[in-house]
Amino acid sequence: MVGRRDEQNDPVRKFYYPVHKLFSGSDCILGADISLDFREYHRNEKLRKLHLGTDVEVAVGFDVNAYPFIRDSLNGGDMIQMRPSGACIMVVPTAQRTLVRTASQINSITGKKEIVRFVVPKAIDDNRYSTSLQMSPSGNARLVPEYVNIRHRVRKRGSKSSIEDLNRLPRSKFKRIVDRGGFEAAHFIDDTADGCVTVSLQGLSRQPRSMPAYSIVAAPLFFRWRTNSKYPIGRGAASSISKSTSHKEPHGRSARGAA
Repeated sequence: MVGRRDEQNDPVRKFYYPVHKLFSGSDCILGADISLDFREYHRNEKLRKLHLGTDVEVAVGFDVNAYPFIRDSLNGGDMIQMRPSGACIMVVPTAQRTLVRTASQINSITGKKEIVRFVVPKAIDDNRYSTSLQMSPSGNARLVPEYVNIRHRVRKRGSKSSIEDLNRLPRSKFKRIVDRGGFEAAHFIDDTADGCVTVSLQGLSRQPRSMPAYSIVAAPLFFRWRTNSKYPIGRGAASSISKSTSHKEPHGRSARGAA
């Protein structure tokens, strides 16, 4: 691990280097029979951050400080699994039927479990990327998701809610609704998160200091050759890859970056 190139402060930082790999059993350290206990904590609060310090209003009756706006390893988020791999542990997301999905919460106004949703702001110059809501960074930092899906309108009929896929509307009507905003769109959750992995070591006469390892569970990268400029490719190959990875949604809208 090294610092950013523009910081130039590596001489005053501490770096830890491995000197001996640990594994459970009596063959690792002479005269000791050790065991390793791995634990993890991960957190996803992208939906919560979307409503903190921004003009994106959550629908009335939802609590942004509760699940699913905040999901972690302790509140039933069911996000992460640790799978043994030899003497190591693999951190993997819990398998779900879809990469993204809607989520529900008890609405404090109706007292019923409803699809969590938000009010789509009106389109202005810098808050749209194609047909997605675009969130601007705060200075050099990006504190909220860059793109937010606004194409799934939640309609309430009495005590029931349903999701309307705006992609199915005629182009002119679709654009008018999305640009005007003011409607409630469904929130979607995924299984990305960041956090840490810790390990406790048993079997030694003296308990050594244990340092947590930073952990990121990222979204899958399906088209790694499309964005990886590390490996040069010919113009013909680049053109072929571009054609094979480009995707258009209904009405000719690009799917790039949609959340």
